[in-house]
Amino acid sequence: MKRLAALCLCIPLALTAVTTTSSADDMVKLRGKPPTGSGPAGKAPDADRVSRLLAAPFRSAPDSVTNDRASRSGPRKLRAADFGFIGRSADGKDISAPPPEGTDRLIAEDAERQNQPSGKKMGNRAGSHTLEGGVEPVGDEQKGGKDRKVIGADDRIMIEPTSQYPFSSVGYLELKYSSGYSRCTGTVISRNIVITAAHCLFDLETGEWAQSVAFLPGMNGKSAPLGMFEAENWVIQKGYVDSGAAIGGDQHIHDIGIVEFNTDVGNTTGWLAVGTNPSLPPFVANIVQYPADKEGYFMWRSACPVNAENITDYFLTYECDTYGGSSGSSVYDYIDKDNRIIYAIHTTGTPSMNIGVRITDVHFNWIVSKINAKQ
Repeated sequence: MKRLAALCLCIPLALTAVTTTSSADDMVKLRGKPPTGSGPAGKAPDADRVSRLLAAPFRSAPDSVTNDRASRSGPRKLRAADFGFIGRSADGKDISAPPPEGTDRLIAEDAERQNQPSGKKMGNRAGSHTLEGGVEPVGDEQKGGKDRKVIGADDRIMIEPTSQYPFSSVGYLELKYSSGYSRCTGTVISRNIVITAAHCLFDLETGEWAQSVAFLPGMNGKSAPLGMFEAENWVIQKGYVDSGAAIGGDQHIHDIGIVEFNTDVGNTTGWLAVGTNPSLPPFVANIVQYPADKEGYFMWRSACPVNAENITDYFLTYECDTYGGSSGSSVYDYIDKDNRIIYAIHTTGTPSMNIGVRITDVHFNWIVSKINAKQ
C-alpha cells in the first residue's frame, strides 16, 4: 500500500488515542474498545414501550437527497461554516457551536488533493487490488426471518447473541417527533457518543428536531439485553440544514449525526473505531443494522465488497443489503477481532446501490472534537 507523504491531521486528541494499523498505514483512527465491565445498567423498557418500538416507522433521507445521490452529481465546494454544530438537548434547548479548530485547513488540503491529476489523486486506489479486511464472523451464521430481494439475493445474516462485542456496540435508536415515533440504527464510538445519520435526528422536510432520543444497544426482538439509555444531546453539522448548503441536495454530504449521553454507555457496550483515510483502498464492508423489512426487529449483518470504482471523495457505494431502519448504521472494515474501522455512515439507497457518507478528514475532525468535548 502506498503511503501518503506526511499525513497529519494535527487534531488535539486529549484523552482519545490515535493509532495506525499495518494494513492501512496511511489511515488515522480512534481506538475501538471492548466493554470494560464498569458501565452503567440501562433502564429496562416496559412491555408497552417495546411494542411501540417494534411498530415505529423508520426514518429515511428526504427524496431530494436521495435523488441527488442517485445522480452522483458532483458536490459544491465545502465551507467551514457548514461544519458548525447545531442540535437539541433533552430539555428542549437549542445547541449551537462553531466549526472545530482546523476545519478551514483540512478543507483546503482536501481541495488540493482533489485538484491533483486523476492518476495521482487517489494513490492506492489506482490499478487492481486485493480487498482489504473480511467479513465479520456472526456466531453460527444462521439466517432467520423472511428473505426478500434487496439487491439481488438477500445476503443478510441474523446476529445472535447481540449482547456480545462488537455487536453490543450497535443499537436501535428510538426517535420521538411531534408526529410520533420512528427508528434508526446507531453505533457507539466512545464512552458516551453514538454516531448515526443526521436525517434520523432532524427532519429536513418539516424543520423539526427529534424531541427525544433513546438508544437500546444490542436490542434483540422484544429483548433489550443491555437496557435503554436516554440521550442528553444530539447534534448534526450546520450544512445539513443550511439552505445555502442544500443547493441541489448537497446537504447529503453532511448526513452524519452524533448522540451524546451523560453516562458512560460505552463502558457497558464497548465501542468501534472511527477512521479516515484519504487513500482508502477497496475493502470488505460490514454493516450491522436493524432493517425494518425483517420480522421481529432483530439485528442483522450484511457484507460486500467496496471496490475502487465505489469510492469517491465523499461517498461509498455498495451492494450490501439494507432497508429502512438501517439508516445511521456504520460501514466498517473488519481487519481482525481487535481491529474494526468505521469509514462511512449508511444513509440511503436505490434499487441498484446503497450509499454511505464517507468519513473524510473534515468529518473526522468534527467527530473527534465532539468526543474530546465529552471527556
